[in-house]
Amino acid sequence: MRFCKITLKNLRKIFSEYFRNSADLIAESNFSVLKIGSIAAFIVIFLLNSITSTLLPWFDYSAVYIIMPFCSLPLFAIASYFQKHKKSPNVNLWRSFILAFSYLSILMGFIIYISAIHKNSVNFSQIYISIIFVFTPSLVILPQFLVSTFLIISEIIFLFFSYKIKEPLYFYIDFYSSIAAFICSTASSILIWRLRLSEFESRKKFKQLSRIDRLTGILNKVTFEEEVKLYLTSPLENNACTLIILDLDNFKQVNDTLGHLAGDELLENLSHNLLKIFRAEDCVGRIGGDEFCMLIKGPFEKKSVVKKATEIHKSVKKILPTTFEIEVTCSMGIASHDSGNITYQEIFSKADVPLY
Repeated sequence: MRFCKITLKNLRKIFSEYFRNSADLIAESNFSVLKIGSIAAFIVIFLLNSITSTLLPWFDYSAVYIIMPFCSLPLFAIASYFQKHKKSPNVNLWRSFILAFSYLSILMGFIIYISAIHKNSVNFSQIYISIIFVFTPSLVILPQFLVSTFLIISEIIFLFFSYKIKEPLYFYIDFYSSIAAFICSTASSILIWRLRLSEFESRKKFKQLSRIDRLTGILNKVTFEEEVKLYLTSPLENNACTLIILDLDNFKQVNDTLGHLAGDELLENLSHNLLKIFRAEDCVGRIGGDEFCMLIKGPFEKKSVVKKATEIHKSVKKILPTTFEIEVTCSMGIASHDSGNITYQEIFSKADVPLY
């Protein structure tokens, strides 16, 4: 039981992360599908009505058959509007959810009507319900619980009207075929979500790898700059901070004397030490071959900054064993910012000047 709870909790976390981090992509996909689906529904239903009236003169039309094709046109217009006039990722996502659910509800309502309620369906078993059940999970991207709830409610409504209106034989056929379609729909939904989440994990890993320096495991130059710029420009943050630039003095000598593998190991060890010295919320990055940069977020007392710099200096000196004749030292430039507007280039320049 505990294992099931953990599994469900993890699944909720994965789905939540998926919808949060892919909100814009999901909304864009849903709007595009709804535009295509609404036009396709209009054309298909209109053609079916035209063909049926020609081939089956006895077929009894109701107003629903005539109105339904035109119900999809407003959905096309709304999806186009939302796609053009975008808001925040979360607003776009919920707009796409509401519109997608409206589209599926209208379509399912029409299918249930022609398959179980209209008098033309009394002496026929359904085929459209099975089709829409199987394809619903792949049409739009919606939370799985919402899709499952929608299909279960649709199944109950359809079987209720089929039981009340149709002959027993046709009801039994409808019952077993719709249940089979629901099972297939659930299976296809699981498969589709596995593919979606697998793709999401791959994209997340690729993005993560593109953000870090492969050798040291800390932020690369581009990502470090992006993180600092984001912090300095965020309206929700007090952008007080301290920037420290670190430059190894004898790194070329280490490479020339001990070899590049020793130089790489030195950089790795230094990076690990820097991650221990600074807090998790601070930024630590490698911005050059032997150059590192650290951002301490928030107000920081001068004596605390000096203490950090001393820790870094001691850490650098201890990287190479004392048996080696080479002593590794470092130069540091420090710039603090209390409040107000400042750019990354400005604070970096302030910290860079003391190095030379």
